[in-house]
Amino acid sequence: MISTIASRTRVNLLGSINLETMDVTIAAYETIDSKAMEKHFEALRKKYPKAPKISLYYQQRNKAGCRGL
Repeated sequence: MISTIASRTRVNLLGSINLETMDVTIAAYETIDSKAMEKHFEALRKKYPKAPKISLYYQQRNKAGCRGL
């Protein structure tokens, strides 16, 4: 587990979905940073070596508006 404040635990997940097959690729990382993104895209390239392109859509958690998570 990764230590956090206020006795909460945090899980950093990075995932992708193939919109044609609905297949999900997901992994947990210590932090979500550029190195985690590189590892995730490497995994996607290995999983889909013939994909002409991979599109990226992401949502960053808004810390101020994220109560109750």
